[in-house]
Amino acid sequence: MLKLSFHHVAPVQLPLVNKLYKSHYSAGKANKSDTIWVAKNEAEWCATVKFNPIEEGYFLSGLLVVPEYRGQGVGEALVQHVLTEFNSTCFCFAYSYLEAYYTQLGFITVTEGSLPLALQQRFDRYTKVGGKSLMAMKYQPTLSKVPV
Repeated sequence: MLKLSFHHVAPVQLPLVNKLYKSHYSAGKANKSDTIWVAKNEAEWCATVKFNPIEEGYFLSGLLVVPEYRGQGVGEALVQHVLTEFNSTCFCFAYSYLEAYYTQLGFITVTEGSLPLALQQRFDRYTKVGGKSLMAMKYQPTLSKVPV
């Protein structure tokens, strides 16, 4: 049985977060402007997520669950914990194949025109220039089905 705890990561620990990303998710990299959280199972880091502050709240990116912890609710628990702490608007761009996962967490798909301007520009860059198949999503806490 997992004994999860959730921790805000201090900037001095960025190299440890980036080592975790490098080991399991090559596109992920944390920087000093990110608000980073980790889930620990006892002393072992088993998941991490980045939240970028934006004018209208936060932008979730880089959710990583270490492979041996996947399918056990670790990612959901981490995201729910942090979103409860923030109590603020939160957006994310989910790959199309992960839309149902983020919907389970309480996110809803939104139209491109409803994104804050800075996120709209980022979304356009990722999807139209970069060719990524992404869904723009916004957190709606009343839709969350995962217990906190």
